[in-house]
Amino acid sequence: MRAHFHLTRGRLIAFCLLLPALALWRVVFTGAVLLPIPLLRQVAPWGTPLPRASWNPLMWDALAFFLPMRGAAAQAIHGGHLPLWNPAILGGTPLLADVQSAVLYPFNALFWLLPVERAFGASAALHLALAMLFTVFWLRQEGISRTGALLGAITFAFGGWSLAWLELPNFLATAVWTPLLLGLLASPPRRSFGLTAAGCAVAVAMTLTAGHLQIAFYCLFGVGLHTLVRVLLERRWLRLGPLLVGVLLGALLAAPQLLPAAALSKVSHRSTTATAEGYAAFTRMGLPPTPQGEALRPALAAELLSGFFTPDMFGNPSKGFGGRYYGLAPYSEVSAYVGWLPLLLALHAFFFLRRRPGASALAAVGAVGLLLALGTPLNAPLYFGVPGFARFGTPSRALVLVAVALSGLAGFGWDRLMDAMREADRSVRLAPEWGRTLAVGTVLLLVVMGSALLLYPAPPAQLLEATGYKALARSLVFGPFFVMLPLRPLGRWPATPFLLLLVTGADLLSFGQGYNLTGPTRDLAMPPAFVQAVDRAVGTGRLWVVVPEWPLDRAPRA
Repeated sequence: MRAHFHLTRGRLIAFCLLLPALALWRVVFTGAVLLPIPLLRQVAPWGTPLPRASWNPLMWDALAFFLPMRGAAAQAIHGGHLPLWNPAILGGTPLLADVQSAVLYPFNALFWLLPVERAFGASAALHLALAMLFTVFWLRQEGISRTGALLGAITFAFGGWSLAWLELPNFLATAVWTPLLLGLLASPPRRSFGLTAAGCAVAVAMTLTAGHLQIAFYCLFGVGLHTLVRVLLERRWLRLGPLLVGVLLGALLAAPQLLPAAALSKVSHRSTTATAEGYAAFTRMGLPPTPQGEALRPALAAELLSGFFTPDMFGNPSKGFGGRYYGLAPYSEVSAYVGWLPLLLALHAFFFLRRRPGASALAAVGAVGLLLALGTPLNAPLYFGVPGFARFGTPSRALVLVAVALSGLAGFGWDRLMDAMREADRSVRLAPEWGRTLAVGTVLLLVVMGSALLLYPAPPAQLLEATGYKALARSLVFGPFFVMLPLRPLGRWPATPFLLLLVTGADLLSFGQGYNLTGPTRDLAMPPAFVQAVDRAVGTGRLWVVVPEWPLDRAPRA
């Protein structure tokens, strides 16, 4: 196959800078801010709950938690002192010691240099670009072609996991350093031990100071597992050295953030010891604490797995801000879509793992991450054996490991597919290989989607009528294109690689559009008349807001 599409290094970097701006076009081109401002209309006294709008409790944290926290830190910095304390909450609360403040994370300087509300969009664009650049660097170190590396970068940066957590700035800021670590450790002989260890130390320090220790743990755990599996396969024990030194030095660099956070965690509401009851609650993966919680675990597992094949099968709480979400767990906790082609390519790479130790190690990381996310007993050694693990959130956040693994495996699968297309007798080589991948993928699709519909508490017909038709229509648009890959005309067309990248980008960008809510700054700058009146009445006093309940499926009443 003659490839007329030549991806130079300059074009590759340009793609990594352009796509984040395209994904955040509302923020870049319309002046909107990347905050869920429409959710204010569901909360008194700004408004009342809309009859058909789903509440998104995790996204609400961006507005009610991260915005004021980043604002308090910026105010302290502008006043010329380190933001150790936040006097505006209760009688005052620690600020720097709250690890989610991420005061010492260097890239959070954006929140000091820009208006705080606009810095959320700038931070998201920056970290999406870093996610792509670091993934390209990693896959190129693994010997993947530039087009394959770009496909992997698109998959990681714009897959379901990254976009579902984008408005909470700590998640992607923490995870983005994982591809850099993997790239530094991919080929140690090409650079000095000291340079590799120093690079690892910086990446580890960034991971630990970016503000989400659960994601940091999963990412470092995944990097360690990947390195260990690769060492066992290649018998090159020197690979462990730079990682061990890097983790030690990185932890020392992050100590000014970690030590105060460790002290504060002892009086946290999550301060708890590992118990059997706590473990059972942890493995329910975000299900509401109802008597039916354990019985619904199989349905929740099927819901999570269905997200790999068909996004929004159970609705979406944001799109159009009037759509409904019928899932059992919060949307972000089970958002796993990586696109049709990357998923098939990752499966395609699975059949040839024995030839590439890096791909084999990725498969191990992805499998372990998925088992952790599903709440299997694999969580028990971590829950009871790792200090502080019992204070983490739901295990479904281990999907970050699956996102990284599928992105890398998609790059390996891409090169395998392109190599087969270049074979002279591709009708013999390509069709059986890709046909096997499609057959296995079809079986998995039928099993997972059938299980999700059968196990879901509501009747399948009602679910399909509400949201599933749109999800199935999406599959009918993008799915058949990749099924045609074994056909000789498409394989011989010189523009096929570019077309595949274009369709994959369109698939993921269209999937992500509309989920992350935006709005005008005036809605933040103009509090309702009721708030202004209370503020005048209180004067220099304090307000205490009473929230009698915090439901997951509807706006709270304060």
